Amino acid sequence: MDSCCFASVIFEGNVPFLPKFLTSLQEQTDTNFTLLLFNDGVDKLETHLDSYELPFKIIETSGSIAEVRAQLLSYVANSDFDNTVFGDTDDFFAPNRIELSKQLLKQHPIIAHDVWLVNELGQLLEPNYWKYRPELLQGISYKNLVHYNLLGLGNTAIQNKVLPKEFKIPADLIAVDWYVFSNLLKEGIRAFFTAETYIYYRQYEGNTIGLKKLTLQRFEREVSVKLQHYRAMAQVDTQFESLAISFGNLHAKISTLSEAEISAYMQQQDHPFWWEQVQL
Repeated sequence: MDSCCFASVIFEGNVPFLPKFLTSLQEQTDTNFTLLLFNDGVDKLETHLDSYELPFKIIETSGSIAEVRAQLLSYVANSDFDNTVFGDTDDFFAPNRIELSKQLLKQHPIIAHDVWLVNELGQLLEPNYWKYRPELLQGISYKNLVHYNLLGLGNTAIQNKVLPKEFKIPADLIAVDWYVFSNLLKEGIRAFFTAETYIYYRQYEGNTIGLKKLTLQRFEREVSVKLQHYRAMAQVDTQFESLAISFGNLHAKISTLSEAEISAYMQQQDHPFWWEQVQL
């Protein structure tokens, strides 16, 4: 079996983006990998793959966003593959993503790739989005992920041996990736960031997270998501209890806050990481 797989979840909403996703994989400089598609409800998925020369396997799955990702992680952890590159089926990728991931995984257990923002049509909005963030120069540790996330199941690659054989994730969790990688880095490993390859990260209404300007509606959502994340993390690390309490207090009074008070919680950052734009 190939030593590397490319693992993604496909669901009905992402089917329109599947051709660009598959084409970018077929055009990789290293094509020695197997595509694992975790199919969450797409009928006749095989027909979408007929015209591509990609070794693939379809794994039927169902459940919440968190439950499906837990199934994906457990599957690759128990597989014969040495490494996994993760990608979202509404994104597409630089041609060297597989090749460079394999090279870097010989030295590092987790690799994070830069993101280049594109619009719904795939047109470039902004390249090198995180390339110049100084926080990334020394690698990514557990401490880096306390207040924000930059490790997703769309922009990372991993040595499968660092994954637990069974990954338990709260079923209703929204920021699944943040929880997953926080728990992995909690064990003391570090992730390595590279801007030498990247994902084309699609920005549109259907994108659950995105990297958009923080509006009042997104402020309320980010507070809710961070509260949920900190409560989940507090179950495995007591240092998060104070953050869970603080965000719980903020969440309880959101409707009473003035615009000026809300602005005080907004982090001014030109190239924010995920969940970075609201800070206490």
